[in-house]
Amino acid sequence: MIDPSTHDAGLGWSLSIDQADRYCVVKLKGEICASSAGPLRDKFDPVAASGPQEVIVDLSEVLHMECEVVDAFVELGGTLATQGRQLILSSARPLVLRMLLDQPAHDGLQIAYDPSSL
Repeated sequence: MIDPSTHDAGLGWSLSIDQADRYCVVKLKGEICASSAGPLRDKFDPVAASGPQEVIVDLSEVLHMECEVVDAFVELGGTLATQGRQLILSSARPLVLRMLLDQPAHDGLQIAYDPSSL
């Protein structure tokens, strides 16, 4: 079962999980550095273990994210894909969006964005 409460990682970022029947929204906030990739993966474990068809990661309040975090998204996306589920990264700020799109590992990710925001 996914805990819908807000989690403060104590590392400069937090996340909250809101689950409905067909989708789950994971809202991330703050600055996510390379050392946070492992703890972020741990927070994604319940989402990957069970849940709705679509997992949407809302990045609208992420101020900074390092490339190691993209690997955590790629891993989650791969896990969900093997289950016939889908990961969607959405609402990234321009700086975070550029970083996501510049990473070679992003090829397996579905990133929803407005091209005019670049």
